[in-house]
Amino acid sequence: MKILLLLQSRTRNITIDYLAEYFDVSRRTIFRDLRLLQNTEVPLTYEEGIGYGIMKGYNIPPLMFNPREVATVMVGLNFVKSQIDKEMVDDARAVELKIKSVVPVEIKQLMDVLSEKVILDPYTRSIAVSKSSGNWYTLANAIAQHKTVTFTYENKERILKPLIVVYYSDHWNVIGYSGKDDAVRSFRLEKIVDLEIPLGPGLSLEKTYTNDELIYRNDSVGTQIKLHLAAEKWNEFRKSCPAIILSHNTIDNRIVVTMEFDNLDYLNEWLLRFGTAIEITEPEDLKDMRNRLLEKMRA
Repeated sequence: MKILLLLQSRTRNITIDYLAEYFDVSRRTIFRDLRLLQNTEVPLTYEEGIGYGIMKGYNIPPLMFNPREVATVMVGLNFVKSQIDKEMVDDARAVELKIKSVVPVEIKQLMDVLSEKVILDPYTRSIAVSKSSGNWYTLANAIAQHKTVTFTYENKERILKPLIVVYYSDHWNVIGYSGKDDAVRSFRLEKIVDLEIPLGPGLSLEKTYTNDELIYRNDSVGTQIKLHLAAEKWNEFRKSCPAIILSHNTIDNRIVVTMEFDNLDYLNEWLLRFGTAIEITEPEDLKDMRNRLLEKMRA
């Protein structure tokens, strides 16, 4: 059944090697399961060098969620409902209502409990201000269709080939190839106005980027930050740090870290997870922001 769901969810055929890696089984197991599907009259298709798929137009009956699956879905919906993007919150609530309309009463009761009792990121949520970033869907759609977009940003006309949309704790950014700058650039969604997907071929981009290359690119202009970190927190810090770490040294069981980042608001909130294990030494702006944030949380 899992192979069937995966094949049905894709618009392109999938190779045996991909299926084996995805499900962490042998190629032999995948061949066996595909034969079982064929024996149940599932209309599989095959193209040499491309892989297996399902005949266009074939659909399996609607699936019913079990309690564990509903719990997983609710965690995802609660995360989306905790966002500051009003349109996205409304969409998540609509999805929740649609699911509730088709599941049994006991599953609905489980959803109600999970919606109320599963809390995600309470510290950030307590200080977040709801705002509209309705461009998220349009940009995601443009990325999926490999389209170019035009928009106005801080009173300047922009043309962009969007590549990824990134969520930070307080806002969304789109990162893509900027025709005006002939370089990769990042833009905050709430500052984008008059967004359009024009007709025509749009911008072309010969180079391909990984997501990490786009997020942690070397051409971004950021602020240099220095801080002291408890040594026992170093592994946790370096694995999830959103900034570019320029250097780190150990002094008296403390890690002195120098890094660069272009969004102090986000970094300020991200550093909260380390509590008193971290001390910001530079810049003064970030130190002031941290103090104001702590005062706001205590109020």
